[in-house]
Amino acid sequence: MTSSSQDGSHRTDALSALAMASHEVRGALAAIISHAELLADRAESPHESRATARLIERHGRSVLETFDSILKSAQKRHQRTSVRCGACDLRSMIEELILLQTPRARAAGLSLWATIDDVIPDRLELDAGSLHRILSNLIENALKYTPDGGIHVRALATVAGDLSIEVEDTGPGIAPSEADRVFEAFVRSDHVRDSTTSGVGLGLSLCRELARAMNADLTVRSGPEGGSIFELKLPGRLRHRHDHDDILQGLQVLMLDDCRETLRLNSALLESRGASVASVGDARSLIREISRSDRSFDLILVDLEMPELDGWGALDLLHEHACSLPVFALTAHRIAPLRARAIEQGFADLIAKPLDSNRLADLIEPLINRDTGRLAG
Repeated sequence: MTSSSQDGSHRTDALSALAMASHEVRGALAAIISHAELLADRAESPHESRATARLIERHGRSVLETFDSILKSAQKRHQRTSVRCGACDLRSMIEELILLQTPRARAAGLSLWATIDDVIPDRLELDAGSLHRILSNLIENALKYTPDGGIHVRALATVAGDLSIEVEDTGPGIAPSEADRVFEAFVRSDHVRDSTTSGVGLGLSLCRELARAMNADLTVRSGPEGGSIFELKLPGRLRHRHDHDDILQGLQVLMLDDCRETLRLNSALLESRGASVASVGDARSLIREISRSDRSFDLILVDLEMPELDGWGALDLLHEHACSLPVFALTAHRIAPLRARAIEQGFADLIAKPLDSNRLADLIEPLINRDTGRLAG
Protein backbone atom coordinates (compact mmCIF):
# COMPACT_ATOMS: atom_id res chain seq x y z
CA MET A 1 0.00 0.00 0.00
CA THR A 2 1.36 3.44 -0.94
CA SER A 3 1.89 6.23 1.57
CA SER A 4 -0.96 8.30 0.14
CA SER A 5 -3.39 5.38 0.25
CA GLN A 6 -2.33 4.62 3.82
CA ASP A 7 -2.97 8.24 4.79
CA GLY A 8 -6.38 8.07 3.14
CA SER A 9 -7.17 4.86 5.01
CA HIS A 10 -6.11 6.43 8.30
CA ARG A 11 -8.30 9.49 7.61
CA THR A 12 -11.23 7.21 6.79
CA ASP A 13 -10.67 5.25 10.02
CA ALA A 14 -10.50 8.47 12.01
CA LEU A 15 -13.69 9.81 10.38
CA SER A 16 -15.48 6.53 11.08
CA ALA A 17 -14.35 6.54 14.72
CA LEU A 18 -15.42 10.15 15.22
CA ALA A 19 -18.76 9.55 13.51
CA MET A 20 -19.48 6.53 15.68
CA ALA A 21 -18.45 8.47 18.77
CA SER A 22 -20.75 11.29 17.70
CA HIS A 23 -23.66 8.85 17.62
CA GLU A 24 -22.83 7.64 21.13
CA VAL A 25 -22.50 11.17 22.50
CA ARG A 26 -25.72 12.40 20.89
CA GLY A 27 -27.65 9.47 22.38
CA ALA A 28 -26.25 10.01 25.86
CA LEU A 29 -26.82 13.78 25.75
CA ALA A 30 -30.40 13.27 24.58
CA ALA A 31 -31.03 11.08 27.63
CA ILE A 32 -29.35 13.64 29.91
CA ILE A 33 -31.58 16.42 28.56
CA SER A 34 -34.75 14.30 28.87
CA HIS A 35 -34.03 13.33 32.45
CA ALA A 36 -33.02 16.90 33.35
CA GLU A 37 -36.40 18.09 32.07
CA LEU A 38 -38.08 15.32 34.06
CA LEU A 39 -36.18 16.39 37.18
CA ALA A 40 -37.30 19.98 36.71
CA ASP A 41 -40.94 18.94 36.26
CA ARG A 42 -40.93 16.78 39.39
CA ALA A 43 -38.82 18.91 41.68
CA GLU A 44 -41.46 18.65 44.38
CA SER A 45 -40.69 14.94 44.89
CA PRO A 46 -37.27 14.41 46.58
CA HIS A 47 -37.27 10.65 45.90
CA GLU A 48 -37.94 11.01 42.18
CA SER A 49 -35.48 13.89 41.97
CA ARG A 50 -32.69 11.80 43.47
CA ALA A 51 -33.44 8.84 41.20
CA THR A 52 -33.49 11.04 38.11
CA ALA A 53 -30.31 12.81 39.20
CA ARG A 54 -28.56 9.43 39.42
CA LEU A 55 -29.64 8.65 35.85
CA ILE A 56 -28.31 12.03 34.68
CA GLU A 57 -25.00 11.31 36.39
CA ARG A 58 -24.80 7.87 34.73
CA HIS A 59 -25.36 9.34 31.28
CA GLY A 60 -22.85 12.11 31.97
CA ARG A 61 -20.27 9.48 32.82
CA SER A 62 -21.20 7.69 29.59
CA VAL A 63 -20.25 10.82 27.62
CA LEU A 64 -16.89 10.98 29.38
CA GLU A 65 -16.29 7.28 28.71
CA THR A 66 -17.08 7.78 25.04
CA PHE A 67 -14.43 10.47 24.64
CA ASP A 68 -12.01 8.35 26.65
CA SER A 69 -12.67 5.60 24.11
CA ILE A 70 -11.80 8.03 21.28
CA LEU A 71 -8.41 8.69 22.86
CA LYS A 72 -7.76 4.98 23.32
CA SER A 73 -8.79 4.31 19.73
CA ALA A 74 -6.42 6.98 18.45
CA GLN A 75 -3.56 5.43 20.42
CA LYS A 76 -4.29 1.96 19.02
CA ARG A 77 -5.36 2.78 15.46
CA HIS A 78 -3.97 -0.41 13.99
CA GLN A 79 -5.12 -2.65 16.81
CA ARG A 80 -8.31 -4.65 16.51
CA THR A 81 -11.20 -4.08 18.90
CA SER A 82 -10.30 -5.80 22.16
CA VAL A 83 -12.78 -7.71 24.27
CA ARG A 84 -12.63 -7.52 28.05
CA CYS A 85 -14.65 -10.41 29.39
CA GLY A 86 -15.71 -10.45 32.99
CA ALA A 87 -18.62 -11.11 35.27
CA CYS A 88 -21.81 -9.77 33.73
CA ASP A 89 -25.23 -9.66 35.40
CA LEU A 90 -27.35 -9.76 32.24
CA ARG A 91 -30.68 -9.64 34.07
CA SER A 92 -29.75 -6.48 36.00
CA MET A 93 -28.33 -4.89 32.85
CA ILE A 94 -31.55 -5.39 30.86
CA GLU A 95 -33.73 -4.27 33.76
CA GLU A 96 -31.66 -1.10 34.13
CA LEU A 97 -31.90 -0.33 30.42
CA ILE A 98 -35.68 -0.78 30.50
CA LEU A 99 -35.92 1.51 33.54
CA LEU A 100 -33.70 4.06 31.85
CA GLN A 101 -35.78 4.25 28.66
CA THR A 102 -39.26 3.87 30.18
CA PRO A 103 -39.86 7.67 30.53
CA ARG A 104 -39.06 8.12 26.84
CA ALA A 105 -41.30 5.21 25.84
CA ARG A 106 -44.21 6.53 27.91
CA ALA A 107 -43.81 10.01 26.45
CA ALA A 108 -44.14 8.47 22.98
CA GLY A 109 -47.12 6.34 23.97
CA LEU A 110 -45.15 3.11 23.59
CA SER A 111 -44.88 0.06 25.84
CA LEU A 112 -41.42 -1.23 26.74
CA TRP A 113 -40.84 -4.47 28.59
CA ALA A 114 -38.45 -7.42 28.88
CA THR A 115 -38.57 -11.18 29.48
CA ILE A 116 -35.57 -13.29 30.47
CA ASP A 117 -35.44 -17.10 30.42
CA ASP A 118 -35.26 -18.52 33.94
CA VAL A 119 -32.47 -20.90 32.86
CA ILE A 120 -30.11 -18.02 32.10
CA PRO A 121 -27.73 -17.71 35.08
CA ASP A 122 -27.32 -14.46 36.99
CA ARG A 123 -23.60 -14.46 36.22
CA LEU A 124 -22.24 -14.75 32.68
CA GLU A 125 -18.73 -14.22 31.34
CA LEU A 126 -19.19 -11.45 28.76
CA ASP A 127 -17.81 -8.09 27.73
CA ALA A 128 -20.39 -6.17 29.77
CA GLY A 129 -19.35 -2.78 28.37
CA SER A 130 -19.77 -3.79 24.73
CA LEU A 131 -23.00 -5.66 25.45
CA HIS A 132 -24.45 -2.62 27.24
CA ARG A 133 -23.62 -0.38 24.28
CA ILE A 134 -25.20 -2.82 21.81
CA LEU A 135 -28.45 -3.26 23.73
CA SER A 136 -28.68 0.44 24.53
CA ASN A 137 -28.33 1.32 20.85
CA LEU A 138 -30.85 -1.31 19.75
CA ILE A 139 -33.46 -0.14 22.26
CA GLU A 140 -32.91 3.52 21.37
CA ASN A 141 -33.16 2.64 17.69
CA ALA A 142 -36.45 0.79 18.25
CA LEU A 143 -37.90 3.71 20.21
CA LYS A 144 -36.84 6.14 17.52
CA TYR A 145 -38.47 4.29 14.63
CA THR A 146 -41.59 2.82 16.27
CA PRO A 147 -44.58 5.18 15.85
CA ASP A 148 -46.98 3.09 17.94
CA GLY A 149 -47.18 -0.23 19.74
CA GLY A 150 -44.15 -1.24 21.73
CA ILE A 151 -40.70 -2.79 22.12
CA HIS A 152 -40.03 -6.17 23.67
CA VAL A 153 -36.55 -7.21 24.83
CA ARG A 154 -36.02 -10.97 25.22
CA ALA A 155 -33.07 -12.98 26.51
CA LEU A 156 -33.38 -16.60 25.37
CA ALA A 157 -31.41 -19.81 25.91
CA THR A 158 -31.16 -22.08 22.86
CA VAL A 159 -30.96 -25.89 22.93
CA ALA A 160 -27.39 -25.64 21.61
CA GLY A 161 -26.34 -23.54 24.61
CA ASP A 162 -26.29 -20.23 22.75
CA LEU A 163 -27.46 -16.97 24.28
CA SER A 164 -29.90 -15.04 22.11
CA ILE A 165 -30.96 -11.49 22.94
CA GLU A 166 -33.74 -10.02 20.80
CA VAL A 167 -35.13 -6.50 20.55
CA GLU A 168 -38.51 -6.64 18.78
CA ASP A 169 -40.47 -3.56 17.74
CA THR A 170 -43.79 -2.87 16.04
CA GLY A 171 -42.35 -0.35 13.60
CA PRO A 172 -42.59 -0.40 9.78
CA GLY A 173 -40.09 -3.23 9.41
CA ILE A 174 -37.08 -3.64 7.12
CA ALA A 175 -37.21 -5.14 3.65
CA PRO A 176 -35.18 -8.38 3.20
CA SER A 177 -33.07 -6.64 0.56
CA GLU A 178 -31.93 -4.12 3.18
CA ALA A 179 -31.38 -6.54 6.07
CA ASP A 180 -27.59 -6.44 5.68
CA ARG A 181 -27.25 -2.90 4.36
CA VAL A 182 -28.69 -1.35 7.53
CA PHE A 183 -25.55 -2.51 9.35
CA GLU A 184 -23.28 -0.52 7.01
CA ALA A 185 -21.98 2.82 8.24
CA PHE A 186 -23.92 5.87 6.95
CA VAL A 187 -26.68 3.68 5.46
CA ARG A 188 -30.32 4.24 6.45
CA SER A 189 -33.19 2.12 5.20
CA ASP A 190 -35.79 3.54 2.81
CA HIS A 191 -38.53 3.97 5.43
CA VAL A 192 -36.08 5.84 7.67
CA ARG A 193 -34.95 8.17 4.89
CA ASP A 194 -38.59 8.99 4.23
CA SER A 195 -39.24 9.81 7.90
CA THR A 196 -38.49 12.99 9.80
CA THR A 197 -36.14 11.18 12.19
CA SER A 198 -32.63 12.62 12.24
CA GLY A 199 -29.39 10.65 12.22
CA VAL A 200 -26.62 9.54 9.90
CA GLY A 201 -27.02 5.77 10.17
CA LEU A 202 -24.18 4.75 12.49
CA GLY A 203 -25.80 3.01 15.46
CA LEU A 204 -26.36 -0.37 13.84
CA SER A 205 -22.93 -0.34 12.20
CA LEU A 206 -21.36 0.21 15.61
CA CYS A 207 -23.50 -2.54 17.15
CA ARG A 208 -22.44 -5.14 14.58
CA GLU A 209 -18.78 -4.14 14.92
CA LEU A 210 -18.94 -4.62 18.69
CA ALA A 211 -20.86 -7.90 18.30
CA ARG A 212 -18.27 -9.39 15.96
CA ALA A 213 -15.48 -8.37 18.32
CA MET A 214 -17.29 -10.52 20.91
CA ASN A 215 -17.45 -13.48 18.47
CA ALA A 216 -21.18 -12.89 18.25
CA ASP A 217 -23.50 -12.02 15.38
CA LEU A 218 -26.15 -9.34 14.99
CA THR A 219 -28.94 -9.83 12.44
CA VAL A 220 -32.39 -8.45 11.69
CA ARG A 221 -35.57 -9.95 10.31
CA SER A 222 -39.05 -8.57 9.65
CA GLY A 223 -42.42 -10.16 9.11
CA PRO A 224 -44.86 -9.44 6.26
CA GLU A 225 -46.98 -7.34 8.62
CA GLY A 226 -44.04 -5.13 9.59
CA GLY A 227 -42.05 -4.90 12.78
CA SER A 228 -38.40 -5.84 13.20
CA ILE A 229 -36.51 -8.28 15.39
CA PHE A 230 -32.84 -7.51 15.95
CA GLU A 231 -31.13 -10.62 17.30
CA LEU A 232 -27.74 -10.72 19.02
CA LYS A 233 -26.58 -14.33 19.15
CA LEU A 234 -23.63 -15.27 21.37
CA PRO A 235 -22.62 -18.87 20.57
CA GLY A 236 -21.90 -21.29 23.40
CA ARG A 237 -22.22 -18.77 26.23
CA LEU A 238 -24.56 -21.03 28.21
CA ARG A 239 -22.66 -24.29 27.85
CA HIS A 240 -21.02 -25.83 30.90
CA ARG A 241 -17.81 -24.10 31.92
CA HIS A 242 -15.42 -24.32 34.84
CA ASP A 243 -16.67 -22.53 37.92
CA HIS A 244 -14.32 -19.78 39.05
CA ASP A 245 -13.98 -21.34 42.48
CA ASP A 246 -12.88 -24.58 40.81
CA ILE A 247 -10.28 -22.70 38.79
CA LEU A 248 -8.73 -21.09 41.85
CA GLN A 249 -9.12 -24.14 44.08
CA GLY A 250 -5.70 -25.68 44.74
CA LEU A 251 -3.87 -23.07 42.66
CA GLN A 252 -0.24 -22.52 43.74
CA VAL A 253 0.46 -18.78 43.52
CA LEU A 254 3.73 -16.92 44.05
CA MET A 255 3.21 -13.19 44.65
CA LEU A 256 5.75 -10.35 44.60
CA ASP A 257 4.94 -6.94 46.10
CA ASP A 258 7.00 -4.58 48.24
CA CYS A 259 3.94 -3.61 50.34
CA ARG A 260 3.35 -6.07 53.18
CA GLU A 261 -0.26 -4.97 53.65
CA THR A 262 -1.03 -5.60 49.98
CA LEU A 263 0.59 -9.03 50.20
CA ARG A 264 -1.47 -9.85 53.27
CA LEU A 265 -4.77 -8.72 51.73
CA ASN A 266 -4.21 -10.39 48.36
CA SER A 267 -3.06 -13.61 50.00
CA ALA A 268 -6.18 -13.69 52.18
CA LEU A 269 -8.38 -13.02 49.14
CA LEU A 270 -6.90 -15.85 47.06
CA GLU A 271 -6.72 -18.28 49.97
CA SER A 272 -10.42 -17.69 50.65
CA ARG A 273 -11.02 -19.04 47.13
CA GLY A 274 -8.95 -22.17 47.80
CA ALA A 275 -5.58 -21.07 46.40
CA SER A 276 -2.26 -21.55 48.20
CA VAL A 277 -0.12 -18.41 48.23
CA ALA A 278 3.57 -17.76 48.87
CA SER A 279 4.49 -14.08 49.07
CA VAL A 280 7.83 -12.29 48.77
CA GLY A 281 8.86 -8.63 49.01
CA ASP A 282 11.72 -8.38 46.51
CA ALA A 283 12.92 -9.91 43.24
CA ARG A 284 15.83 -11.85 44.78
CA SER A 285 13.43 -13.66 47.12
CA LEU A 286 11.21 -14.34 44.11
CA ILE A 287 14.06 -16.14 42.33
CA ARG A 288 14.87 -18.14 45.45
CA GLU A 289 11.27 -19.32 45.67
CA ILE A 290 11.00 -20.52 42.07
CA SER A 291 14.37 -22.28 42.43
CA ARG A 292 13.25 -24.38 45.39
CA SER A 293 13.02 -28.08 44.68
CA ASP A 294 10.41 -28.77 47.36
CA ARG A 295 7.68 -26.56 45.92
CA SER A 296 6.21 -25.78 42.50
CA PHE A 297 3.92 -22.96 41.41
CA ASP A 298 1.18 -22.53 38.81
CA LEU A 299 1.55 -18.79 38.25
CA ILE A 300 3.24 -15.63 39.50
CA LEU A 301 1.74 -12.23 40.35
CA VAL A 302 4.19 -9.30 40.18
CA ASP A 303 3.64 -5.68 41.20
CA LEU A 304 4.98 -3.30 38.55
CA GLU A 305 5.67 -0.33 40.83
CA MET A 306 8.45 -1.25 43.29
CA PRO A 307 11.63 0.50 44.45
CA GLU A 308 15.01 -0.84 43.37
CA LEU A 309 14.05 -3.57 40.88
CA ASP A 310 10.52 -2.98 39.56
CA GLY A 311 8.12 -5.47 38.00
CA TRP A 312 9.62 -5.09 34.54
CA GLY A 313 13.06 -5.92 35.90
CA ALA A 314 11.65 -8.83 37.89
CA LEU A 315 10.17 -10.27 34.68
CA ASP A 316 13.55 -9.99 32.95
CA LEU A 317 15.13 -11.79 35.90
CA LEU A 318 12.58 -14.59 35.67
CA HIS A 319 13.32 -14.97 31.96
CA GLU A 320 17.05 -15.16 32.71
CA HIS A 321 16.30 -18.08 35.02
CA ALA A 322 14.26 -19.80 32.28
CA CYS A 323 10.98 -19.46 34.16
CA SER A 324 8.11 -20.64 31.93
CA LEU A 325 5.26 -19.94 34.37
CA PRO A 326 2.57 -17.42 33.39
CA VAL A 327 3.40 -14.10 35.06
CA PHE A 328 0.63 -11.56 35.63
CA ALA A 329 1.47 -7.92 36.31
CA LEU A 330 -0.39 -5.85 38.91
CA THR A 331 -0.64 -2.07 38.72
CA ALA A 332 -2.40 0.78 40.49
CA HIS A 333 -2.16 2.90 37.32
CA ARG A 334 -4.54 2.95 34.34
CA ILE A 335 -4.50 -0.33 32.46
CA ALA A 336 -4.96 0.96 28.91
CA PRO A 337 -1.56 2.66 28.37
CA LEU A 338 0.38 -0.26 29.88
CA ARG A 339 -1.37 -3.46 28.82
CA ALA A 340 0.00 -3.73 25.28
CA ARG A 341 3.56 -3.14 26.51
CA ALA A 342 3.15 -5.66 29.34
CA ILE A 343 1.97 -8.44 27.02
CA GLU A 344 4.62 -7.58 24.42
CA GLN A 345 7.39 -7.92 27.02
CA GLY A 346 6.15 -11.29 28.22
CA PHE A 347 3.55 -10.83 30.93
CA ALA A 348 0.51 -13.08 30.55
CA ASP A 349 -1.68 -10.02 31.16
CA LEU A 350 -2.07 -6.90 33.28
CA ILE A 351 -4.50 -6.69 36.23
CA ALA A 352 -5.64 -3.54 38.01
CA LYS A 353 -5.24 -3.07 41.74
CA PRO A 354 -6.99 -3.83 44.00
CA LEU A 355 -6.80 -7.44 42.88
CA ASP A 356 -10.13 -8.88 41.67
CA SER A 357 -10.09 -12.67 42.06
CA ASN A 358 -12.88 -13.02 39.49
CA ARG A 359 -10.82 -11.08 36.94
CA LEU A 360 -7.82 -13.31 37.68
CA ALA A 361 -10.01 -16.38 37.16
CA ASP A 362 -11.22 -14.94 33.83
CA LEU A 363 -7.62 -14.65 32.64
CA ILE A 364 -6.58 -18.04 33.97
CA GLU A 365 -9.41 -20.05 32.41
CA PRO A 366 -8.03 -20.05 28.82
CA LEU A 367 -4.76 -21.44 30.21
CA ILE A 368 -6.44 -24.45 31.84
CA ASN A 369 -5.56 -27.84 30.36
CA ARG A 370 -8.97 -29.48 29.96
CA ASP A 371 -7.52 -32.99 30.34
CA THR A 372 -5.64 -32.38 33.58
CA GLY A 373 -7.68 -29.48 34.96
CA ARG A 374 -4.43 -27.62 35.70
CA LEU A 375 -2.70 -24.67 34.11
CA ALA A 376 -0.82 -25.59 30.96
CA GLY A 377 2.90 -25.27 31.53
